[in-house]
Amino acid sequence: MAVLTEPPGLNRRVRTGWLISVAVALALAVVFVAGSAAYAGGPSPRLTGNTPCEKSGPPVSEGQVLDSAGHFHRGPYPQIPIDKKTRARLDLQQAAARVAARKYPTVADAERAGYRQSTVYVPCIGAHYTNIALAHTFDPARPSELLYDGTTPTSHIVGLSYLVFHDITPPAGFAGPNDRWHQHSFNGGLCIDRNGLVIGAESMSADDCAARGGHKAPLTNVWMLHDWVVPSLGCTWGVFAAECPALGSNGATAWGR
Repeated sequence: MAVLTEPPGLNRRVRTGWLISVAVALALAVVFVAGSAAYAGGPSPRLTGNTPCEKSGPPVSEGQVLDSAGHFHRGPYPQIPIDKKTRARLDLQQAAARVAARKYPTVADAERAGYRQSTVYVPCIGAHYTNIALAHTFDPARPSELLYDGTTPTSHIVGLSYLVFHDITPPAGFAGPNDRWHQHSFNGGLCIDRNGLVIGAESMSADDCAARGGHKAPLTNVWMLHDWVVPSLGCTWGVFAAECPALGSNGATAWGR
């Protein structure tokens, strides 16, 4: 950090003005940085090894941490600056997403609304509940997936996921360049059972998948985006990060619930 030194030769009146200017500038800088960090989820500068997510082990699936360009991105998500107009659009979209999250505080609420379990609880990304009827278009107010800290009726919502059917490229999503979509199409895709529940990651072979009563689903036209926008929960790797560092093994979270 740079050290501010008082310019030499200032009289008392000028010196007072200079000190006030410095104080105002520092205050504005603090507000700007704090606001930017809060909007981005307050990302920490690096992986620490101490978050519940990191302690749970490596990512469960390749698609969980590889973006559309094949880049590995576990950890804090770098935020690309956006202009005021784009920020305003994004704010409105995220406000709609937060309203949606408040509608389904528990798994029981999700199931009553037509969402069905599509994964077990997975460290770093939670248990997914999917409403496939909402997957044909991207709408911030109507997420096709809800993420929970468990699979019991009283498990709490921790995030949203937008699963969207699209072709070769990701769908047009949130305003700006920071919503980095991913796929689960590596090595023939995920292993899914006859009820639509994911029972194996991309790394599972077709033979092992079949032995478990499932089939490999290529999912080449399916794109996903996590949105850690649930009010009061701090997923500090960024609002669109691939994983939430607070989600550990067996539903253990950094929020102590």
